[in-house]
Amino acid sequence: MTPQAQGDPIELKNLARRAAEQLQAAGIDKRSCAAVAEQLDDLVDDNEFWRFQAHSLAIFVTPQNLRTFRLPNALQPLVIVSDRFHVKPLLRSVSFPQSCYVLALAQKSVRVVEVSPDLPSTAIHVEGMPEDAGRAVQGAGEAGDWPRSPRPRLRASAGGRC
Repeated sequence: MTPQAQGDPIELKNLARRAAEQLQAAGIDKRSCAAVAEQLDDLVDDNEFWRFQAHSLAIFVTPQNLRTFRLPNALQPLVIVSDRFHVKPLLRSVSFPQSCYVLALAQKSVRVVEVSPDLPSTAIHVEGMPEDAGRAVQGAGEAGDWPRSPRPRLRASAGGRC
């Protein structure tokens, strides 16, 4: 287990405590609160479970059931107590399972951005790419224009997040 993974059960224990406080504040009966807490405690103590983790973990728990989902994208820690599961933060995981490139054209800038489901977006340098949209469309029909080489070479720029 990596040092990060060793800290994850501790973080879950702290989040479980917040969930218990929210359940009590919502007036949930003690038996249901105890059932939720017991399931979360069992998960914290499950060493085999913690051996294989992704960037994020989503846990949906009721007094009768606990479901976990390992996710490729990084989510912020969040505790929601409600009568239904809060799935909005998970939508990117199911709606965007693959990497892609985005060509972002603006009047005064042009850039290529690599987007993946489990990493931050990264600006990509493309040799010979025009500096703005106006230059990109000038002479667009001419064979010798952009891209100048038959295959543009992509490379990540240092610290080029977007």
